[in-house]
Amino acid sequence: MIKNFNYLFVTFLGIGTIRYAPGTIASLITTIFLFSLFYILNVSHILILVLLLAIFFYSLLVISNY
Repeated sequence: MIKNFNYLFVTFLGIGTIRYAPGTIASLITTIFLFSLFYILNVSHILILVLLLAIFFYSLLVISNY
């Protein structure tokens, strides 16, 4: 179960396994997601920063174990 979650986390829900430009597509989806958090949902900048830092540090652990 945790390996499946880590696989989905590392590949950004499988987008990283797309054959054509996986990084570009993942960046586009991330940009749209962050835009919606900032401007549509009006989420605090501090909350987004904490969330991004948590994702960053978790990804360091997951990538080294994956």
